Amino acid sequence: MPQTETLPANGTRIRELRRLRAWTLDHLAKRAEITTPYLSRIERGQRPKASERVLIRIARELGVATDEIVAHETSEGSAA
Repeated sequence: MPQTETLPANGTRIRELRRLRAWTLDHLAKRAEITTPYLSRIERGQRPKASERVLIRIARELGVATDEIVAHETSEGSAA
């Protein structure tokens, strides 16, 4: 069975976008078809990587490109 690719999630950005829409964790989790605790862990950085499929669903529901919620490495080597 092929392994699902994981990507570094920018949980702070996901939380920011969710709050801009005045959505609860539960609301976004249901729309993205994931559990509320899982989304909470992503937002708090306790789940620093998420499957590409999950990040695509979260981005779609937030109305942004997936690239906007994926953490990117800075020149110092830490996630931005």
